[in-house]
Formats: sequence, structure tokens, C-alpha cells
Amino acid sequence: MNRPRSWRAPALAAVLAAAITVGFLARSPRLFLQAHPLAPTHGMITNAYVESGYDFRRRFTLSWFLTPNQVVASFQRSPNGAVQMLRFHPNQAGPPSVEAPAALAQIEGQPLIFWAPSPDGQWLLTVRRLRHLRLYQVYRADHTLHARWTNSYEGRSQPDWLLNSQGFVEWPIRESRLLARVYWLDTTESTEVDLAALPIHTLRTPESLPQPCVPMLYSPESSEIAAEFLILSPDRQPRNWHRATLILPESLRHHEKITLSLSPAAHQLAWLCETTDPLPRLALDRVPPYLHLQPQLRTYLFVSQPDGSQLAFLGRTRSGTIVPAVRWSPESDQLTFVYQNALWTQPLPQPAPP
Repeated sequence: MNRPRSWRAPALAAVLAAAITVGFLARSPRLFLQAHPLAPTHGMITNAYVESGYDFRRRFTLSWFLTPNQVVASFQRSPNGAVQMLRFHPNQAGPPSVEAPAALAQIEGQPLIFWAPSPDGQWLLTVRRLRHLRLYQVYRADHTLHARWTNSYEGRSQPDWLLNSQGFVEWPIRESRLLARVYWLDTTESTEVDLAALPIHTLRTPESLPQPCVPMLYSPESSEIAAEFLILSPDRQPRNWHRATLILPESLRHHEKITLSLSPAAHQLAWLCETTDPLPRLALDRVPPYLHLQPQLRTYLFVSQPDGSQLAFLGRTRSGTIVPAVRWSPESDQLTFVYQNALWTQPLPQPAPP
């Protein structure tokens, strides 16, 4: 007597064949054609962020930066919690040099909340908590103190550097109004402005943004808005400042998460676009049906003019991997990012003339 053939074997074979196909496609060719890993950083720089402190919530800073002479510096925490700085010299063989900056040392009564190198790689901003106050300190490249400011605590966001490294911006919240308080490195003074009082315009031309400028702490009300920038130009008088809105390019609107980074020269934008891969991953389970498809993320990297025009595709990660952040070189001629347990560098095409 003939028994009906079980459907399980053909189905399992089909699923395995699909898994092999997905695995092959995920591993086939190199997906960043011009980017390459920096060999000395392999296994040494493995995380894009490092924990920098606690202030109502955990704070994180990018774990690496570049100096003008192309030396790579990376922040790491030692087993005892101290912050170390590793320096990778591209033209020198051997292990990286290790420093323990006094600026990042543990100080009793002054817990370190956050730190951030300047876009030009020549300054280090630290934030410490003094009860209900915040202590801002800026250090030079040789770790000597340049300036310090103390102010009342009025917000829960970390400060941001101006792109030209002339100062940094704090984002106070007062009476439900978002403000910008700018600290200038060449003076002990600060400048404050109510952002709602500034005029707004939409970026329509590919020219570089006026300096100094900074991406705003901003949650767009419309899905069509990708970012907004605070333009502190042509002088230090807030009445002459304005805000510039960037419209999200139509070709990128299908991505699920987008992170932007404006170059220190304010002449190009890097776009990190995270999306779910159409080919899921086959995963094993201990209960029937024993196999299931697991969605996988990947990141696409683009570069464009400040208004989103001349969008150029640079590469993408493999299925199941992402790049959470990029950092520009001080000269604005390349991008760096952490991927596959190393720091990668991506040279940039020269933008076409407008």
C-alpha cells in the first residue's frame, strides 16, 4: 500500500536551499568599493561609541576621531573604569601609543558626564556635574586647559561643537522653549538665542552653508524634513542668525532610519540610511517548525551637497550589519566609520560645480 509522501522533506530542502542562496548573496562581493579598513585598528577599534557618563541617562560619544596629520585617536575604558586614549600613527609600525588624559580622569565630586573632540581634532570638550550645575571645560591637543564655564542645568542633551570648531552650543530648555547658548573659544562670554524667534528658510542651492553653523537639536514635525541647521552668521549677533531646513530627498524616503553628518567645511552631507534587508536570515529554533526567517538590517552610505542634491551612493554593509555613525576628517575630504571590527576610511568624490 502506497503511503502519501510527507511534505516536510521537500519543504525543508526548499528552506535550506533558500538559506544557502541568502547566505551566498549576503557574502558576495565587496560592498564598499572605495573604502578600506585601516589595518592597525583591526581588533582595536570595534565599537562606534564609548560610554562617557551618566546624567539622568547614559551618555555616549563617538569612540574615535582624526587629527589634522591623519593620526587616529580612539577612546577606551580600562578595566578599572579609567578613560584611555590610543593613538594610531599611519606611518609608524607597532602598537598604538596609550595616554591617560587628565581631562578625562575620575575626580571625586565632579563626575564626568560627556566629552567630545572638536571637528578639527584640536580641542576636547568635557562636561562634569557639580550638583545642580554643569562645568564645561575645553582642553588643547596637549591636554592643557584652555577655558572653563559653569552654568545652571537647564536641559538633558549634550552640547554640540560648531562645525568650524570656534565654539560649542548648549541646548537649554526654559519654559518649554528650546534655546541655543553658544560658548566661544576666543572669549569667556556666551551668547543665547530663542530658536523660535529666528527666521527659517529651506535649503534650495548646493552652496556650502555659511560658517559657523551647527546641526540643531531637532525633531521634525514633518517626515519630509531631514534636518535643520542653526546658522550663526554673518556675526555674533543673534538678531542676524537664522535656521535652515533640509528637505529629505525623494530617493531616500523608503529607508527606515536616517542619520546625517555635515562636513566641517559645511560643503557636503553624509547620509547613513538604515533599512530592513529584503532577504531575511534563516534561524534555527528548538520548537516546530524549527526554522524561521529573521529580518536583517543593513546600512547604505550616501554623500550629497548641503541641500541634498547630487546624491552619490558610496556603499552598503552586509546583511545583518550596520554602521551606526560616521565621522568626517578635519579636512572634509574623507569619511571614517567602524565596521567589521576595524576603522574604515572612505575617500570622497569631488562635488561637481553648481
